[in-house]
Amino acid sequence: MGVVGPSQRNLRRWGMLGNSNKTNDNPISSTKEVIKPSIEEKFVSKEDNSMKCKKVSIMDAIGHDVFLENYGIATISCYRYAFNVGRGEQVSPEQLFKATNADYFESLSRNGYGVDVIRNESWDSETYYMRDPNKSNNDYYYDYGYNHSLRKGQEKEVKIKSLSITFSISYQTSFGQNNTAKKELTLEFKNKKEMNDYTVLLLEGFDEKELKHPALADIKPNDLFYCVCYGVAKVEEVYKYPNRKNLICDVITERGGKIGIDAFCSNLYYLPYDEPQNQLLILDKCDNELALMPYVIREGQTFNVYWKSIEEAADYIVSLYKIIEANGRKDLYHLNDYIVERNENMFVISGLIGNTFVFKVSAEDRSGKKIAVSRGIVNGFPTYLAEEE
Repeated sequence: MGVVGPSQRNLRRWGMLGNSNKTNDNPISSTKEVIKPSIEEKFVSKEDNSMKCKKVSIMDAIGHDVFLENYGIATISCYRYAFNVGRGEQVSPEQLFKATNADYFESLSRNGYGVDVIRNESWDSETYYMRDPNKSNNDYYYDYGYNHSLRKGQEKEVKIKSLSITFSISYQTSFGQNNTAKKELTLEFKNKKEMNDYTVLLLEGFDEKELKHPALADIKPNDLFYCVCYGVAKVEEVYKYPNRKNLICDVITERGGKIGIDAFCSNLYYLPYDEPQNQLLILDKCDNELALMPYVIREGQTFNVYWKSIEEAADYIVSLYKIIEANGRKDLYHLNDYIVERNENMFVISGLIGNTFVFKVSAEDRSGKKIAVSRGIVNGFPTYLAEEE
């Protein structure tokens, strides 16, 4: 049966209903609404748009991209390491040996070199041996030298007091080719558990294109962001905008002190572990899209929007959006909502210059309730735009 009479939207527009602000007849605009996708549809959550990262032991992050609080995006390598055996004496793995059943001791370096030894050995609980210079047959050239072998009768027993590791940190000063600086960081661990418990944030499959600049209007005092070259930055002051210096805010970093951030926001990003709301998610929200099956054809500056008729519909709404990308940031502009009477199933709009225009088609019943909503359409059928970003 067809729908008879004007819709609630038109009655309000003609002034034939009371103040519409008292009630909210549109469930799409309600903050409590949860849109449930059908089998054919997929709702992209903000988690799908966040960078993949996890906490790992610093030893498992060697050679990988990480995020460090005081340096930001960086890679870590093991520059040098030494075992403290007491009385201020520090030795390398090549100078340590383990007891065997034979007359010789086995060099610790046989289990691997560098990081492998530190990872694999229970160095905080094992008993090790070193060459004792006070014992006989301990000349440097005996048995191919000081670092290669140790015979019984030449040894002295030692226990590891601590492990000192100097890491080389190569951190981004800007994004581009060869835009890095290096810094050494020395850490001392009393036992292996302490070493394994020292964690950093590992960035899995890091791509700088995944970093997002903050929405300028959303920057608030005490917010935390990633400031390139300096790591975590805290917003100290937000300026009234516009101003002659084109400044948005000042941030404080531990290494760089106070840094002014201008409207280009070129060196400020959301933290990799943050999950900022993607503006384009609204374009992916849909319900009962197959009932509409909208389609867009473009020729020059003219767009034709088509959709299937829904018997219960009192009005159709064609929503027009524009995605503008500038200064490495995408912003979504809601340009207009065009109301189309229920007997029409197309809409034509001309004079749109440029690209990245997006259309959404929805249908309302007589009460103003949305009974069908499409995803965004650039050309052709609807598609997921937030996921593609």
